[in-house]
Amino acid sequence: MNPAHQQGFLLLPLMILTLLVSLLIGLSARDLSTGYLTHRLQLYHSCQAHLDQLGSSNQELCPPCPDQAFCEP
Repeated sequence: MNPAHQQGFLLLPLMILTLLVSLLIGLSARDLSTGYLTHRLQLYHSCQAHLDQLGSSNQELCPPCPDQAFCEP
């Protein structure tokens, strides 16, 4: 078998494996980022609900809203 042909058999699977790994890393990073934002939003809304139950208007006790699109003004 031609040595150049043998290299092609090695190169193609390595390229495919590299592509799949990079896609998985990208998806994992996106999931982590989304999960972190969701956690911060839940923390914000939970704190706001507790303040409402207590009848307190001291907003400084709660963490800031991580994304204004999901928080009431």
